[in-house]
Amino acid sequence: MPVVLLAGEDGDERLAGRAVDAGVDAYVPGGEDDVDRLCDRVRRLLAGEENDRHETPTAGRSRPDGGLREVLDDGDGDGDVDVPGTLKERVLEEAPVGVTVSDPDLPDNPLVYVNEAFEEMTGYEREEALGSNCRFLQGTATDPEPARRMTEAIDADEPVSVELLNYRKDGEKFWNRVDVAPVRDAGEVTHYVSFRTDVTERKRAEFAVERYAEQLDRERAALDRVVDRVQGLVRDAAEALVTATTRAEIAEAVCDLLAETDSYDGAWMSELEMGGERLEVTTAAGLPGTPEGAGIDIDDVAADVDVDEPATELLPDGATPRDPAVVAAANGEPQTVERVGDLPPGSLHREVATDDDALAAVPVEYRDTCYGVLTVYADEAAVVAERERTVVAALGRMVATAINAVETKTTLSADDVVTLEFGVADPDLFFVAVSGTLDCSLDHAGTVAREDGSHVVFLTAQGASGETVVETAREHPDVVDADVLTEAETETLVELVVEDRLLTDLADYGARLRGLSADDGVGHIEVDAPPGTAARSVVDLVEEFDEGDLAAYHERTNPPAPTTRGDFVSRLRDELTDRQLSALQRAYLGGYFEWPRDVDGDELADTMDVSRSTYHQHLRAAERKLLAELFADRRT
Repeated sequence: MPVVLLAGEDGDERLAGRAVDAGVDAYVPGGEDDVDRLCDRVRRLLAGEENDRHETPTAGRSRPDGGLREVLDDGDGDGDVDVPGTLKERVLEEAPVGVTVSDPDLPDNPLVYVNEAFEEMTGYEREEALGSNCRFLQGTATDPEPARRMTEAIDADEPVSVELLNYRKDGEKFWNRVDVAPVRDAGEVTHYVSFRTDVTERKRAEFAVERYAEQLDRERAALDRVVDRVQGLVRDAAEALVTATTRAEIAEAVCDLLAETDSYDGAWMSELEMGGERLEVTTAAGLPGTPEGAGIDIDDVAADVDVDEPATELLPDGATPRDPAVVAAANGEPQTVERVGDLPPGSLHREVATDDDALAAVPVEYRDTCYGVLTVYADEAAVVAERERTVVAALGRMVATAINAVETKTTLSADDVVTLEFGVADPDLFFVAVSGTLDCSLDHAGTVAREDGSHVVFLTAQGASGETVVETAREHPDVVDADVLTEAETETLVELVVEDRLLTDLADYGARLRGLSADDGVGHIEVDAPPGTAARSVVDLVEEFDEGDLAAYHERTNPPAPTTRGDFVSRLRDELTDRQLSALQRAYLGGYFEWPRDVDGDELADTMDVSRSTYHQHLRAAERKLLAELFADRRT
């Protein structure tokens, strides 16, 4: 027997739905002719003609309680629908998006239906929303443009999709995507249905992407400015530095260049004194105060500071903040201060710049040699930021390279040089190791630098055979090859090809090796170096080796080197005796040096009316003096 539920005219649709779910065979809502409809429904169920358990009348329009039965009827007027009305309403009620229906035939097109998702999204109860136009969700931050487009589409009976900023009941803003479509009956728009989705998270993600893209654009533009500035500064600096012939000219050129650049207010260049205890300002440009001649003392803890800490927080012995230029010189890392006024009173930087200026202190280093510090000032902290700091750091490296080149050139031609003598007992040095192993004496006879960076070193050995010296030398890691050139009863001449850091670094510092020797594992080194930084670097270099100590230091003046062929000939003539010059000229003009010889020693001796042995003594002496001018150091 079928069970059919007949609801009253004010029946609860949800209650009816639950009854159907509980097993009721059919449901007939109350209303006109409800008895006839009930009987007809029972008859059809008994006859097996009806499986739909729901029946929805089409009479009426929007329900004042916000129900959707009448709105969603299929409109054929027979009370039967393809999808039951109650199911339709349940689907919409449980939809994960907000659904609203408005009635354009009522004043101001008010909402006549809202589902639970709309209530949860907006915070408004159903009773609060019904009867009002949906614009109550808008607020002061709502863009009027999407609201206008939605109004125009509704007025034109057209669908529309917009995204706009709405407000919840508690005032919280959220982004609402609204898809509006007209509902038609017999071609006429009877309602508007809207599907509302909270897209706040997506919009936040979009805004974040937009902000990130804008940030990338700003950073790209900033990087382009840095690149332009680097290229411009490097180009201008290269032109200025290549023409500088002295260290003073280099410092003046770079300071003037920075002072004339829009990004910087001024700069000064300092030099590290011989003892490494003081930075002395040598050149300045663009600064209100002239710091030239001023200095900054470096205390003993300079090498122990942490370069990762801001310069204004580096406290020696718990006292006042460290000077950024001192830190840069001590640790070889650029230092920045965003505000000069944060440095302690009495700071040199506060005397030459305003409190609001920023500064960058960059070490001027070539390899392991610190020539000083380049300090620049700017009125914007951004100028000393990481990317901008690369500009000055690159300039500091260029300046150091230029100084090294100038001082190297100066050493080769300077009248004034510093002669340094060292004692050393480190077996890492090849000549010390060989001497100590064999208990022999080694003396430097000459050195030739090769294009691949290695050196050919000629040594005379006493106290060991040439073969033993060569075999022992080949075991040292710095020796590439070794050979015996000549061997006499008391002395042997050997040739070593070495890749030695000491010889390489001496050349880089512009120093010249005057001699080296070793006796029973104790070495002696003598070097000529430019006065100042290069000399200090040589001292630091040798003292890195075991028992490497400075034994003597004195300044001297080189004899003027011949600058023309005439000078060379004149100097050589002064060195030769008349008989030595005569023997050399006769041998050369007579073809003695040709092969085969055009004349022999006896014939040449006869021309000078001397014995053959006497002639060869004069000739050998002349050859020795000639070759000495080419290969041997001139020593005072």
